[in-house]
Amino acid sequence: MAPNYESLDERVTTLEKLVADVRAQLTAQPAGWLGRLTGSVADPESFNEAMRLGREFRKSGRIPVQSDDPDPGP
Repeated sequence: MAPNYESLDERVTTLEKLVADVRAQLTAQPAGWLGRLTGSVADPESFNEAMRLGREFRKSGRIPVQSDDPDPGP
């Protein structure tokens, strides 16, 4: 049975278009983990507040309390 080249050409053309679309989507995304994460949050204000609180906690130098610690102390 002879291969159907017209169908094969159509399939290759479709795949080339899909690859081009995927490449365009990948290059359109901001670089870095924060850039990829920023657009995925439903409420940007809450996200910014969480980032601020995390930064504040890291700067404080406090050690997180483990839930199995019987005496968390001051």
